[in-house]
This record gives sequence, C-alpha cells and structure tokens, in this order.
Amino acid sequence: MFISGAALANAYSGAPAYGIAQAKASIGPWRVLFIVDGVQTCLIAVLVWTAMADSPATAYFSKGRDRNRN
Repeated sequence: MFISGAALANAYSGAPAYGIAQAKASIGPWRVLFIVDGVQTCLIAVLVWTAMADSPATAYFSKGRDRNRN
C-alpha cells in the first residue's frame, strides 16, 4: 500500500509542479514550488500532531486486549 501510494504521488505531482513552474511571479518558480510544498507539509504535520493518540491505551481504535498492553 505504501509503495503504490508513493508511485501515485509521483505520477500526480508532475502536473501541479509544471503549472507552478509556468506561473509568473516576482520570485523564482522553484521557490514558489518549495513554499507550496512546505506549507502543505506543515499543515499535515499540525493535523497529525493533534490527531495522533498518546498511547495505544488512549487510541480510539484500540479495543480489548490492545488497550491493556503496556
């Protein structure tokens, strides 16, 4: 699943990168692409930080035996 997700990401990342590279801006197109990708990464990091459980015992998807393990 992870490897196929990486292949799909590589396949679909070219179109937005091409579009951003063709845009006219006061800064270089590589800088715009770096900013766009960096903002996405930071937003996902904040979402994961807030949604991730502290331990298996507090995870909403843990049930039964998994909650009792230390």
